[in-house]
Amino acid sequence: MDPLFPIGSVCRLFGITPDTLRHYEKKGLLTPVTDPHSRYRYYTPDHLDRIEGILHARAMGIPLAQLGQTMDQESPAAYEALLAAQRQTLQERILALEEVLRQTDRRLATLRELQALPESPVPAPWTGPAFHLYQVEVDLLFRLPADPPQTPGMDRVETWRRFLPGPAGAVREDETVTAFSFPPAPQPTVLEAEFQQLVDLGLARPVTLAPPMDCLPFWGTQQDLLARLGQLPLPGPVWGRNRWSMARKTGGKSLLHGHLSSQQLTNPPLFPQIRPR
Repeated sequence: MDPLFPIGSVCRLFGITPDTLRHYEKKGLLTPVTDPHSRYRYYTPDHLDRIEGILHARAMGIPLAQLGQTMDQESPAAYEALLAAQRQTLQERILALEEVLRQTDRRLATLRELQALPESPVPAPWTGPAFHLYQVEVDLLFRLPADPPQTPGMDRVETWRRFLPGPAGAVREDETVTAFSFPPAPQPTVLEAEFQQLVDLGLARPVTLAPPMDCLPFWGTQQDLLARLGQLPLPGPVWGRNRWSMARKTGGKSLLHGHLSSQQLTNPPLFPQIRPR
């Protein structure tokens, strides 16, 4: 006769509560041996193996209903198919979490860079890689489908704004166009592929920002940014990449950490002179 283990011992063995075991019983996953007089529940070694399998499946994220259907088949092939499918799901989640970690590292690096900024940063030569932008008219964005083309929360897109110098040092934001870029990745995201299609259709225009060019890290409000740009000898349009934003509690203004780049602020601009239609 198989040994019988009381519910308390089983709970201590697996680190679960009696309510958890009763829940599995209600779902039809377990049928313990019940004392007809005391109504106490007892579990055999076969039950322990089944409980271990249930807990492993739950750790994998397999729904109890799906698990019960597979267990009822008593088919190794069916159980293998279930685990294999869930393993693929776990692998996809791991890749998604790794991307979240990369995003977190980028944000941490940006925040640390922000806190290390001097009081009055000055333009410095940009030694990083070139940027490949997709410039679009702002009006076009309102005509694009609203269905999200990529996974929620995967902010693998960078937004850019263009600033235009005017007379007497006045600088204004070009509100007719905007641009987007995508960090290097093994495969283009769905959203980047859509922008490539817009280029093919003539609805977006590729812009490459490559050294030599200068970079001005900036942290402040929009008004502060325009004032700071007005103090510089801008030779032409300036593209600014949004790195971080934080809403103020008062005034409804935005604090931006822009990576503001122009082709060698002291030399003739190399930027393509793209005029909005």
